[in-house]
Amino acid sequence: MYALLDAILMMSRLETGMIVPNLMPFALDPILGQLHQAYSSVAAKKRLRFAVCPTSAIAYSDPALLQRILSNLISNALRYTETGGVVVTCRQRGDALRLEVWDTGPGIPREHREAIFREFYRIDRTDSQGGVGLGLAIVRSCSELLGYRARISSQPGRGSRFYLEVPRGTLPASTGTDALLTDVVSDEPVGKPFSGLRVVLVDDDLVILERTCRLLERWGCSVTAASSGPQAEALVARLPHPPDLVLTDLRLDAGEVGTDLIARLRLRLRPNLPAIVLTGDSSLDTAREVRRAGLTLLYKPVPPAKLRAVMSRLLAA
Repeated sequence: MYALLDAILMMSRLETGMIVPNLMPFALDPILGQLHQAYSSVAAKKRLRFAVCPTSAIAYSDPALLQRILSNLISNALRYTETGGVVVTCRQRGDALRLEVWDTGPGIPREHREAIFREFYRIDRTDSQGGVGLGLAIVRSCSELLGYRARISSQPGRGSRFYLEVPRGTLPASTGTDALLTDVVSDEPVGKPFSGLRVVLVDDDLVILERTCRLLERWGCSVTAASSGPQAEALVARLPHPPDLVLTDLRLDAGEVGTDLIARLRLRLRPNLPAIVLTGDSSLDTAREVRRAGLTLLYKPVPPAKLRAVMSRLLAA
């Protein structure tokens, strides 16, 4: 029951955009060692061989999300393997690292190889030993969030191999491996990371508007602040240069919706104008509404470090 609840909460956070990758260089071996320790007893109870090959590789990814991906793949492999074993390997392929989880389970027929990554999909729904069908859905969602693609090759009756490719990284000379496994992000960056960036900021809460404006200006942004959609559009029309980014609350005064404001600004300026929607409403319907509009969603209160990371990723894309 705990595992089911954890999986459902994880899928909800992924679907609502509450998880933002924190990319960094880190050594893979400590993570692989933790996974070996976590699943050795599971393999021993089923009398399966379980091996995790050591590696000196340095990855550039989100260590927590990558560990979640590998954990789900290993758990899935051990659940469906009755004889033989499971092996985890890391192989260098140019500028990437290929992480692979091999098993000697029943294999996956070709017609099911895409469907198994869907939520709640199970090949054999009468198998009481099977999971609920969320493990591989989380693998795919986490992989896509990181910009990867989880793949499978399989031979029915002989086993399966799940794999994905992760960018290689380089550790700074002055930073130890253990320090890089800790997610510590300062609220104040060095210098002004968004110097000269033109931002349109819209929020009907004047206190939040003022504080966010000051934060963006400390980062070097040139901010045009407005408390309503019509006011923002009027200010944008008078700007000498179009904005580089729109940051708006979802629910504005008089029934205005931030997604509609962004659509009007994109129609007037350019269709791919980067935009972020902020809201305190964490319901699934709200998340789907923003996702249908093809926009990035952040939940209030937004930590400055998270806002910086999302702005950087969005502008880079």
